[in-house]
Amino acid sequence: MATEVEVGGIATVQRMFRAIETGELEDAGEYIAAEYENREALDDGRSETRGPEEFRETVGWMRGMFSELRFEMADVISCGDRVVVVVYMIGKQTAPFFGIPATGRAFRQRQVHLFRLNAEGKVTEHLAQRDDLGLRLQLTK
Repeated sequence: MATEVEVGGIATVQRMFRAIETGELEDAGEYIAAEYENREALDDGRSETRGPEEFRETVGWMRGMFSELRFEMADVISCGDRVVVVVYMIGKQTAPFFGIPATGRAFRQRQVHLFRLNAEGKVTEHLAQRDDLGLRLQLTK
């Protein structure tokens, strides 16, 4: 059975996905720690910003390329300060995306996200593995 901390971590991560879907980010500081590090943004060179501001940048970047964004959670695992989720990101590509011109095509991409939370229950780290090849094939076929 999940502890109160683990259940809280799951709720925090779900809140992040809702913010991406809606674009409502005024309260991001309530669930994103000041030291938050998005390894995806660091790895692809998109941003070196940290904290809630980085999360806001990422959400704006995603919502600028994809419309009708939503996330279907397929699996959630929480253990201590870690939360792992398998989600399907669903939407339409409405702007250029890593060299692919806007296609208007709908897509469904499987993703695995790993989060670390601090003692206050705020997210401090994010790492993801996505089916980028599958997404590319959906957008270019």
